[in-house]
Amino acid sequence: MGCCQLQKNSEITTTEIETTKVKSRNKTTINYKNEGGLLNLNTANNTLFKEEDIYNTSNPEEIGAPLEIAKEMPIDSIYFKVKASSEEKMYPIWVEKGTVIQIRVSGKWNCLEDLEDFNCEGAKITIEEINDNFNLGALCGFILGGEAFSITENCSFTSQCSGPLILYQNNGNFLVSPIGFLHFFIHGAVHMSLIEIETKLGWEITLIDTCSDKTYMKEEEKKLIYILNKLRSNPQLFAKLYIENKKQQSDAYIETYEYLTNCEPREVFQTNEAIYKVAKNHAIDMGENKMTGHISSNGNDINTRFANEDLHPTTIPFGENCSYGLMDTMSIVIQLIVDEGHPNKGHRHNLMNKDYNFIGVSIQNHEEYGVNCVQNFAKF
Repeated sequence: MGCCQLQKNSEITTTEIETTKVKSRNKTTINYKNEGGLLNLNTANNTLFKEEDIYNTSNPEEIGAPLEIAKEMPIDSIYFKVKASSEEKMYPIWVEKGTVIQIRVSGKWNCLEDLEDFNCEGAKITIEEINDNFNLGALCGFILGGEAFSITENCSFTSQCSGPLILYQNNGNFLVSPIGFLHFFIHGAVHMSLIEIETKLGWEITLIDTCSDKTYMKEEEKKLIYILNKLRSNPQLFAKLYIENKKQQSDAYIETYEYLTNCEPREVFQTNEAIYKVAKNHAIDMGENKMTGHISSNGNDINTRFANEDLHPTTIPFGENCSYGLMDTMSIVIQLIVDEGHPNKGHRHNLMNKDYNFIGVSIQNHEEYGVNCVQNFAKF
């Protein structure tokens, strides 16, 4: 996992480039394979608010739910399938503070080719370092704004905050190939659409959704711009929902929380196909040639890449962020806004620069790091 940043102005002077590249936090002998199927890079026409199929358990035979568990759950329980994914996925489920939540899970899934399928409690192998000390491949979750917890086949908890349910397969920063799904039952929560949830949390969707109609972009790329527009339009709310519960990780998160809580809103990012192609071409180039940084494999710099698409930014400085090894869009944004280990906070400066109004984002496979994300910033 790593990142690098570049800033240029009209005189083509560059800041010092700091690059950190680490394949994984893993220190074990697990072998990783990237055979073109590592990422689920969805096709363009998906929407930002596509929801999983959510069912009431009153008629379990009709929805394909395991009958033995459905019969044990209260009649007003909710059922859905959790697909294996390292991404922290928000489900259309709302939990109120103080509510006792009952969960039942069945089935098996996987994340590595050489492992036998395992249940929601994860693979029983020794890993020196994995997210929150939970097992590799374990089903984990949290109520947005709260702390993460592991989920067993039969468990219950009292929610410490109100918010939507977030679930993910706990794979840390390992290069994995999540596969399979689990049957998930929950009682005590409310089914609520993702649009309703976003509005209830305080986000102005009509303001921050600037790219859902861009058919040339993948769903993950649209989502990343949507998250960045959350960050820019309401830094205080972003800090409360996505940073506050991570302050215990390091002083860098504490500093980021304080920075955002005192930060003025910025203009949201727009995008177009030309600046998208600048980012896409560089991400593909870096991935196919096992490279990192801001110079193309043919020696072109960012000026040439912009000019090749007939883009001519104003005299306002423009820039580029690159991230390697992170597959989750929210994790990419948090990595860059926290900018830990980079004293000049160049990635953060690019994200929060008041003068930028356009961004191009592309997420592509990388032959060495699994995935890379390129972000180009400009004023038009």
